[in-house]
Amino acid sequence: MASLVDMFGREIYVHPISSARSTFLYHGSFMSACHKHLRQLEKTYKFDLIHSDFPLMSDIVDRVFARTKAVTVSTVHTTIQGQNLAVRRAEKKLTKLDQSDLANLLLLLPLEVCEHIYLKRMQNLIASSNYIKTELQRYFPFVAGKYFPVVHYGIDTQLFHHLDNCRREELQEIRSMDRPVVLFTGRFVASKGIYTLIRAIPMVLRANPKVMFVFVGGGGSRQYAEGLESMGVREENYRFLGYVDYFDMPQVYSLASIFVAPTYYESLPLRILEAMGCGKAIVASAVCGIPEIIDHGRDGILIEPGNHEELAKRIILLLEDDGLTRKLGDRARETVTERFSANRMASKTLDVYKKCLDNRT
Repeated sequence: MASLVDMFGREIYVHPISSARSTFLYHGSFMSACHKHLRQLEKTYKFDLIHSDFPLMSDIVDRVFARTKAVTVSTVHTTIQGQNLAVRRAEKKLTKLDQSDLANLLLLLPLEVCEHIYLKRMQNLIASSNYIKTELQRYFPFVAGKYFPVVHYGIDTQLFHHLDNCRREELQEIRSMDRPVVLFTGRFVASKGIYTLIRAIPMVLRANPKVMFVFVGGGGSRQYAEGLESMGVREENYRFLGYVDYFDMPQVYSLASIFVAPTYYESLPLRILEAMGCGKAIVASAVCGIPEIIDHGRDGILIEPGNHEELAKRIILLLEDDGLTRKLGDRARETVTERFSANRMASKTLDVYKKCLDNRT
């Protein structure tokens, strides 16, 4: 049954159709749930437009059989090929890979077939970054005939801002230590560059033994903790906090002195925008759409992906220069407020909807 939400001054109906239990296997169950419920919902509400996300392809069954009369549009976040390349660049043994990374390697061919069919059948596309639009046009020349604008992500800048206090007990404990904190958020997978940070930690600690490294995100942490232990890193220098609720994340970002995202491949990471919104100095890989967010040296620092020595040097630089760290954080907040707010994203998305509906045949 639909639940009524009145957050936007009008009636919004939300229909929960599935619940997440696994990083990768959940995708299959969600596709099944969409196939089961979407047609009935469309009959009830007579949708004018259906907006989906790629590469999740949650409505792929209905796209394959072209059963909807509504206009369709999908936001492209990444590509299957790009994800696969990122996992291979991480150069980790299969036994060390997260389920989703492993599935991307082993199921590449069928995933690529689904990708091709889905994009071919989708009427309109939205690119989450200029990089992703260029990449998709390179892999799939047929998208040139589709309506395909770029709409950058945006965040709630009223929610994501610096907080002086933490309500969560584990965050209060870390804050009470009065130590510099380097923060990593995101799923604990090789493609996010977590191993790059793990390898950088001993170098940073030799320069500043008091630094605390905090990891927040879904996925198992045991192998990473074991890796730190094998390198002689003491438990007092790191914390794995696991998944943290979205509305508590401003507390997490506010705890950090520096935020790092040494990823191998991501279109436009929301976690970078959220950390920037909280006024944090950023060190991130110069890949995909990240240079569209960060102007190197002005509102963040960009590094080569996979280069743990460069990552360590940049972290040490910021730990030793409070003035630079503050300046980068202040400018990061300005950049997000001016260019990457949720309101700006919503306005541009609405323009896309109007254009899609005007173009329907």
